[in-house]
Amino acid sequence: MANTETMMTQMDNMKEGILIMKDLDPRVTVHYGIPSTASVLAFDPIQRLLAVGTLDGRIKVIGGDNIEGLFVSPKQLPFKNLEFLRNQGFLVSVSNENEIQVWDLEHRRINSTLRWESNITAFSVIRSTSYMYLGDEYGMVSVLKYDAEEGKFTQLPYYVPTDVIAEGTGISSSNQIFCCWSSPPTLFSGLLIAYDNGLIVLWDVSDDKVVLMLCLDWSSGIESLKCVGRVDLTLSGSFADMVLLPSLGGMESCGTLLFVLSNPGQLDVYDDAFLSSLMSRKEKGTSASSLQYPMVISTIEPYMTVGKLGLVYRDGKFSRDLSKEVSAAKVQASHTPSATLTGSMKWPLTGGVPCQFNDTEGALVERLYVAGYQDGSVRIWDATYAALSLIYVLGSELAGFKTASASAPVSALEFCSSTLSLAIGNACCMISLYKLIRSSNETSLTFVTEAGKEGMCRISMWPG
Repeated sequence: MANTETMMTQMDNMKEGILIMKDLDPRVTVHYGIPSTASVLAFDPIQRLLAVGTLDGRIKVIGGDNIEGLFVSPKQLPFKNLEFLRNQGFLVSVSNENEIQVWDLEHRRINSTLRWESNITAFSVIRSTSYMYLGDEYGMVSVLKYDAEEGKFTQLPYYVPTDVIAEGTGISSSNQIFCCWSSPPTLFSGLLIAYDNGLIVLWDVSDDKVVLMLCLDWSSGIESLKCVGRVDLTLSGSFADMVLLPSLGGMESCGTLLFVLSNPGQLDVYDDAFLSSLMSRKEKGTSASSLQYPMVISTIEPYMTVGKLGLVYRDGKFSRDLSKEVSAAKVQASHTPSATLTGSMKWPLTGGVPCQFNDTEGALVERLYVAGYQDGSVRIWDATYAALSLIYVLGSELAGFKTASASAPVSALEFCSSTLSLAIGNACCMISLYKLIRSSNETSLTFVTEAGKEGMCRISMWPG
């Protein structure tokens, strides 16, 4: 009842031309690219999905062929840990407030939450199961199980006691756990525990005992350590996280891949075989090249200077003609770039289920997104649906017309929905007028000669 009254009040305010803050509920429904506050990575090697957690409570899940999903936590807090329940359609996150959340990828919602009492310092999902190890600030390791059908956590009556660890290692005081990692059952039914004092313990889960203990003593002899081989990775920003991706046998490259996350919002992938070949070379200063995350809408390379969302007048005489041309000539936007790392490997993420759009013959284009770039080019996308698809790329060079100002950065855009005309202004005060349903040789140009050196900042058009 309260929701109905709120909606009625909002409608009344809109009729009267009055909008107040509580009438507005802006929210992001579609997001392209890597968030600028990205900080942690997770990977599902079976479903070939990559998850990117941020410092403000968002999670971006990326698959193949233009498949991206955005999840927003109720609290805008950083994520300390992020892991998939492999091939189960769930993603587990741990926030800075030690709240464990299980995300349902199919329905894009939080399925279950659990607030942990102590500070979680290490987290690991047992491979191909719903069991999780939690390490805390007191040196304790606990075990959780997630029941997908009931959507509940269960804390199991099993833990790695600190007194047994102390007895097996000869160290009396407990220390904060830095990392806990469960080995694959095919190798050994054990748990690797790393403490912040340099102690590494291999715990036998089946026999409840310490089977191996290593101690890293950094206080002496560290000056004798030296790097015997390396490859320099030139990052575009500060390092945030990295994850190893085992390639599938069916892929053209069957080695291990390395994903490196840097800020702000940059994701690069390196091929292990390519890195190894560089390390074997004797040249100094060798830097490895990477395959960068392919953006559906480019914002950096090339650099976007202006963007505009335009509505297509559906009842106009040009609307159906435009829809026919778009349907026939549309370039499908894809997340599989032509660039390669080693000459054969393409973008490795292939997971996810594509959205089913209305591609029937009578479907009309309702929205266009137009972006202008620093190199003078313009790109146009069909924005009728949430997943944008590229329609046209207008280069800076104009057929039959040569001028140095044609490649100047685009500074203004205007779109007329009734005539389907697009006006493009650049920093050298040149305006290009395009009719979107006409051929390229019918482009008309207009120069503005009294704007000085400030360039074009705004264009207005009226249907006529």
